[in-house]
Amino acid sequence: MVRTLALVAASLIFGLQIGAFAAEKVKITSPTADTEVRSPLRIEWSPNRLMTVEIRHDDEVEPLTKQINQPSGKKYVIAKPGRTEIKIWVEGASEPSDVIWVNVKEKSSADIQITQPAEDTLVKTDFKLSWQPANKKLTVGFYQNEALLMKIKNVPSGQEFTLGKPGKTEIKVWVEGEAESAESVWVAVAK
Repeated sequence: MVRTLALVAASLIFGLQIGAFAAEKVKITSPTADTEVRSPLRIEWSPNRLMTVEIRHDDEVEPLTKQINQPSGKKYVIAKPGRTEIKIWVEGASEPSDVIWVNVKEKSSADIQITQPAEDTLVKTDFKLSWQPANKKLTVGFYQNEALLMKIKNVPSGQEFTLGKPGKTEIKVWVEGEAESAESVWVAVAK
């Protein structure tokens, strides 16, 4: 009898904890709603926890992708340009935690892809940054905690950089004169 009561109490407490966790409001922080974006698209939310992600074009009923237990900050390839809906929710919830619409722009032949360092890798404070097409000179920005550490214009692919501050770092590259970055990667900088 005591054992049965203990199991029932534990079930109720566990159920309440899951219910409170599921009710937590998670908001998409990047990209922002109603903006133009390019694929691959990094989707971030706060607070940072595993979520289900669904991406769907407005002219289609079925989603392009629906993936469970996804971390914030993952990149998603969206092959078809146009108005696109992004939903995130806690698994098992009846409604999404957040929904936004973005306009996915078509890729151009000038699209940039960072080839070194790779996404989510550990790099030393001295490292090489490369991209394709390698003949393009770009503007490069380094960010930690959403704060700009350094921004340099007219940088060739294969340039060596030294970052004196270790930590999770976002590297963004731009074609000169364009407002949005052409590509970005996250790396962990270590001494």
